[in-house]
Amino acid sequence: MTSPEKPSLAGNEVSLWIARVDECFEAMPEEEWLALLPEEERAVCLRARVDSVRQERTLARVLIRRGLSHFAARPPGWWRFTENEFGRPLVQNGTGLTFNASHSRGLVVCAFGRGREVGVDTESHERSVPEWEGLGRFLSPTEQAYLSKVPPEQYSRTFFRFWTLKEAYAKARGVGLSIGFDAFSIDLGPRPDVPPERPLLLDDRTTTRWHLHELSVPPHHLVGLAVEEIEPNESVSVLTRRIKECP
Repeated sequence: MTSPEKPSLAGNEVSLWIARVDECFEAMPEEEWLALLPEEERAVCLRARVDSVRQERTLARVLIRRGLSHFAARPPGWWRFTENEFGRPLVQNGTGLTFNASHSRGLVVCAFGRGREVGVDTESHERSVPEWEGLGRFLSPTEQAYLSKVPPEQYSRTFFRFWTLKEAYAKARGVGLSIGFDAFSIDLGPRPDVPPERPLLLDDRTTTRWHLHELSVPPHHLVGLAVEEIEPNESVSVLTRRIKECP
């Protein structure tokens, strides 16, 4: 699925930055990460009352700015952001770069593209799964039927494979939860213990084609990535970079 990252970012490439909060904050204390942010973004992070949430938000915001600067030769403080009607952050400066970020339980992931939409989500599959009666809010009937047949030891992981890919797709579309997660499906292949070469999106409400990718980050995180297809049947490379200190 992925290859090591290189300094440039071509139109058919997406860069995925992966960082653990504990590793990054061991390399540099939290107050120094916060100091890298503009005052208004620093204030947003500091409003979080839970330490882990504050740290994840701080790291995500720093990596977004550093990642965009890495691919556009602009200082991190140069970037300006806006939001669409559904609250999705967008680059306002008009460089052609796109981004999306997610964080959960100590892991932060940021995806960067050029001239195409990207969406990313991460979750720990050690989280509790919704009760069966409530799955209709999150999964399509096809996905629920698939989940009902997986062995108990794969149940949580399979649910969060569905969830991260669906969330990544919704974020790439820029519509979030308003898309109706029960109205489209992800095809994970015939066997839950054997990941497909690439998961497939089944959504007859869009004519745009999307590349879906998934990644496991030990010990218990899953990452889902959705990438807009610009040319029919094009190949898109996902380049990964592990971040352990301030880039």
